Amino acid sequence: IMGLIATFQIFTQSYIMTQGGPMNSTMFYVYHLFNTAFRYLEIGTASSMSWFLFVFIFGLTMFQLWLSKKWVHYGGGVIGLFETESRQNRDGNRYSVFGIR
Repeated sequence: IMGLIATFQIFTQSYIMTQGGPMNSTMFYVYHLFNTAFRYLEIGTASSMSWFLFVFIFGLTMFQLWLSKKWVHYGGGVIGLFETESRQNRDGNRYSVFGIR
């Protein structure tokens, strides 16, 4: 999730190295947002672009969290040489115990 968010927020590399590059070849979304807000002073457009970015990243994050239930298993099982067992303490909280099989 953090890597996905970081890829959508690439700004520094493009700004420092090429400033958009030849023929806008390194004009990423966040750099375009920055130019819209501070170079062209279209604050309303930049605000709506940032809201779109927020909603898009939020949607992808929720999709990844929903999808992670299909590939992450928190119950007992075997991981390589180790066994995991899911137990419950007196308070009703669940925890995992790892051991060598």
